[in-house]
Amino acid sequence: MLKCGSAAHPLRRAQALRSLAAVRPGAAGRHYATEIEPKAPRQGNEQKLGRSFQGQVMGSIGARLRREREQREQYEKWRDMNDPARNWMLTFLFLSSVGISYWLGTYWPREPEQTSTLPLSKTRPPAHNVKLENMQAAWADFVKIVGKDNVSTDEDQISAHATSDWTTHKAGPDDRSFCVVYPGSTEEVSEVMKICHQRKIPVSAYSGGTSIEGQFTPTRKGISIDFGRMDKVLALHEDDLDVVVQPAVGWEELNNELAEKGLFFPPDPGPGAMIGGMVGTGCSGTNAYRYGTMREWVLSLTVVMADGTILKTRQRPRKSSAGYDLTKLFIGSEGTLGLVTEATLKLTVKPESMSVAVCSFPSIRHAATCVSKVVGKGIPVAAVEILDDNQMKVINLSKTTSRTWAEAPTLFFKFTGTPSGVKEQIAQVQALASQAGSKSFEFAKTEAERDELWSARKEALWSTMAAKKEGDRVWTGDVAVPMSRLPQLIEETKADIQKSGLFASIVGHVGDGNFHTILLYNDAQRKKAEAVVSRMVKRAVELEGTVSGEHGVGLVKRDYLPHELGETTVDAMRQIKKAFDPLCLLNCDKVIRMQKPKSGEVKECKYSRNHRAVDDCFCIIFTPKQLNKRPTIDIPPRHTFVQECCHCASNPADPLGLVASSSSLSMSLFTAQLHPGRALGFFTLGASLHDVLTRVKAEPQAFPKLEVLYSRDQPVTEPVCVVLPQNGIRLRFDGPEQRLRLIEVIDFTKSHITFKDRDLVRPAGAAAPEVPGESSAGPTFRHIYHRLLGPTYAGEFIPPAASQGNGTYVLSYPGVAFNFSVPTSVYSADKDVVSLLSASSSQIATSMAVFSGNSWAEVRPTLWTEVLPSVKVTSTIPRGKDVYPDEVSLIRLHGGGKIQLFRKWTASSFWIILGETTPQDLVAELGPPNAIYRKNDQKMVIHKMRAASNTHGRPNVKDLGRPDESTDTDQSSMHTGSDESDNEAAVEDEGGDNASGECFYNYFYLGFDILMSTPVPPSSLPPGETQVPDDIGNGIKTHAPDRLVATKLVLHGNIPGSYEFNRHRRCRWEISYLDDLASDGGPVSSEMEFKTIENLMSRKWEGAYPTDKTQPRQGGMVLNRGWGDSPGSSCEFLGGWEESGARRPEANGDSTTTLYGFPGMVFEVLRNDYVNTLTVF
Repeated sequence: MLKCGSAAHPLRRAQALRSLAAVRPGAAGRHYATEIEPKAPRQGNEQKLGRSFQGQVMGSIGARLRREREQREQYEKWRDMNDPARNWMLTFLFLSSVGISYWLGTYWPREPEQTSTLPLSKTRPPAHNVKLENMQAAWADFVKIVGKDNVSTDEDQISAHATSDWTTHKAGPDDRSFCVVYPGSTEEVSEVMKICHQRKIPVSAYSGGTSIEGQFTPTRKGISIDFGRMDKVLALHEDDLDVVVQPAVGWEELNNELAEKGLFFPPDPGPGAMIGGMVGTGCSGTNAYRYGTMREWVLSLTVVMADGTILKTRQRPRKSSAGYDLTKLFIGSEGTLGLVTEATLKLTVKPESMSVAVCSFPSIRHAATCVSKVVGKGIPVAAVEILDDNQMKVINLSKTTSRTWAEAPTLFFKFTGTPSGVKEQIAQVQALASQAGSKSFEFAKTEAERDELWSARKEALWSTMAAKKEGDRVWTGDVAVPMSRLPQLIEETKADIQKSGLFASIVGHVGDGNFHTILLYNDAQRKKAEAVVSRMVKRAVELEGTVSGEHGVGLVKRDYLPHELGETTVDAMRQIKKAFDPLCLLNCDKVIRMQKPKSGEVKECKYSRNHRAVDDCFCIIFTPKQLNKRPTIDIPPRHTFVQECCHCASNPADPLGLVASSSSLSMSLFTAQLHPGRALGFFTLGASLHDVLTRVKAEPQAFPKLEVLYSRDQPVTEPVCVVLPQNGIRLRFDGPEQRLRLIEVIDFTKSHITFKDRDLVRPAGAAAPEVPGESSAGPTFRHIYHRLLGPTYAGEFIPPAASQGNGTYVLSYPGVAFNFSVPTSVYSADKDVVSLLSASSSQIATSMAVFSGNSWAEVRPTLWTEVLPSVKVTSTIPRGKDVYPDEVSLIRLHGGGKIQLFRKWTASSFWIILGETTPQDLVAELGPPNAIYRKNDQKMVIHKMRAASNTHGRPNVKDLGRPDESTDTDQSSMHTGSDESDNEAAVEDEGGDNASGECFYNYFYLGFDILMSTPVPPSSLPPGETQVPDDIGNGIKTHAPDRLVATKLVLHGNIPGSYEFNRHRRCRWEISYLDDLASDGGPVSSEMEFKTIENLMSRKWEGAYPTDKTQPRQGGMVLNRGWGDSPGSSCEFLGGWEESGARRPEANGDSTTTLYGFPGMVFEVLRNDYVNTLTVF
């Protein structure tokens, strides 16, 4: 037993204490606490509490043990958190989750698109793998299939398969193929395609390499498959008149073999062409007029698909109605749907006799007349070819033939048949050629003569290529149009080429409306050549033609297809491509785009089909007599055209000359959402006439016909009507502001109109309606009243002019109204018209009107004068910004070059101070201009001219109110007493460097132009007027003579019938200092006739010239709007007109406008006495 007070064995005592604490930790903890629990005092013997040495020692040991235990627990937790095995597990789980998510998002089968077409906006870029390691691995696979000798990576071979001398597109250095593979059979092609499909390698097909539009040019690296080894005739069935060939068989070699059997394969494209390429492009040749194209001479095809699948389109019978015609689908696909490895071709018997005739004509049109007569007589000639004068000249210069030819448009005829039949055809054609004005006619009597006469046509391309200079290239393009349009297209194309300064010859298959241009250009002229070809293609489409007659689409013409066929058709083609080749491996990027083009890659294609320039022979249909009043006829009137000129007299049904032909044009259905009181599609109430016409003319497929109707005598005060006859829509604009006031639908069958995503009219051809009462001819009363718009107030009945017949019942809602034809005998004021019209499911609305107001009856009296709601209308003119600056509704002209511009929607104004406002000020207030017309544009020259020393000439209208030291003008003087020089070098010397910066800021969407030039003295203030306070201006006042400032403002009236109609939006103006002289106290504005303005201006200025009352008005200067390079521009207002004397000229075809000058102003006045343009300086 230990004694507590013993000090002899301290170690043993400590061990005993630890043992006790281990055995009874609870008791030890209580006993050896740092603070000893107080004991109850013994009775009679009270002890004092305190800490003993033993208690202190045991408390310290217990605390240390607890700390060690806590540290061990923390260390265990830290070790668990930092265990490498645990971290790897978390990393593995995270990466596995990411991989599974990627796989599900990329490879998990998606729900296919439930649409029949594939718009370009919904396509995804093809995911090809052309990395070097993948291509090298594929090369090894190809070697195993076709052998090492038949896989080439030679640079010369790769370059030869990337371009040619006659193709217009070369493969870029990064786009060329990795290797060229030469398969020898269909099975080898299949195995190669399986490798490409597995490795996602794009493929370009190559046979003869004679294609022109970039068909074999690689665009995505990959490989090129050359069918050169597959050049065998596999089978000839003489009795069945067909032959089975491989793709590398040339048509010339094939015909040489067939000639021994007395057989003939008619398609004859350029030399060197092979069957594979001929099938791919659907080509034809000179024999197409008699025998047709490649599509008519192919029976069946063996095709290898993108995944290596082999299919045969059909058997060998001449006709079959079994299943889809896949043969025709692959013809013309240019290797984008499959690779043709065998073709079964139809043959015909070789003609017994053949001859050729050549005849020249004074012009292309004479030659076309001859062809028209030959075709009209039904003469079965085998071929009709035309070569223009340039082509004949090149043939003579190149000496590629053995004779010299007349350098005039020449026709080449080929005749086949029996000897007697050929002679008869020649005689008939010779007689018709003589009637058409032929200069010569020669035909072949022997085979040698035949070859000699036809040699010119055969050598056309090669002779033009022989005429190339060093560095020149050849651009061969083709288009086709209806035969009646061919002369017009050739003449316009030749004129365009001549204007461009390039050299080109024309060769045409005139018998079927197809012709080629062979254009020579160098690298510096490529853009010019491209523009010429682009315009030729556009003209062909506008004339109801095609972008390619036989060369195919390739890379060059793929972006023109939507304009010819429509977006929907191209989208359907894209869906077919995706179904046949989902990875886009086969000739990707050819024919149609399968990926959105990069920014700037596709140039905008604008067409003007059936939208000709507006002339001054428009027809009058409105008859209001007071300013800004509604027409006297409330119901939409019939259009009674008034013949005003020879155009109207010759074609009363089309007095405007807006319709190119009576044939139906391919147009896309106009689809619009109805917004009562606001808009119908993009036709928005309050939109300007300029914006609407610009938008309509930019969409010729949706709006193929356009008619603008207005009053010739009162074009400013009476409404203007725009009719879209093929869309059944009529738009009415007020005269003064030219804002859209009324939208009318007069034929519901020509547009697809919806309201809140429900059809207002069931589209024609749609399934029978589920709801009774719907119709495709127009909305029924029941459909409108009970389903679409709901009940409304009682309508208005307008009786007919006669006592009998049908009246009009107007069903009106806020912002929209419908007209229904109701017999007078049926209608009665005490009858329930709603029940009456609802009872008949055939009661169809005859027209619809969209207006701003609560009801048609309320709006009608003030339709043309009511202020339109303040709704901002976004302009339709393409610009860089989506948000436009506020429109300018009115311009007030103060004296001394002070001009106040009022904003339309914000009711605020700002000032332009001539001589002070800088370009920076204009851009800050108005935004950037639509265009900048610089000094050198259109040969515009601005320089200083000293005033005339002699006084016999009439003063310049712009010299009035300015010092005589100097003024600015253009190239020519208006009076003979000047020492102005027209020499451009002199101009530069006089103008110095300052003149080079002078330019016009063209604000087409605001209706005015501003001349920026060096400061000039301001015009004089009108008599009795005080200077406008200087602090009104926001321009920066400057006295620097070299700084550009606004010096002139040209305000355009956009009056229908003027030369520059619809170039600018209409700009309204008022002359503030004439208000006190006006008889009615109102402003002197742009809506007044000039004789009134002229009288007030003369009265205002007569006090400034007491000795000569006629001096303020300087007039009689005739401005012929047909002169100059850009008659529609404002450059004429710099000066340079010819003076015709003081008298006002008589109206004639040349003098379209007359100029009158007052101090600080020049008025351009039309024959109807309205001001078309006002220049303020």
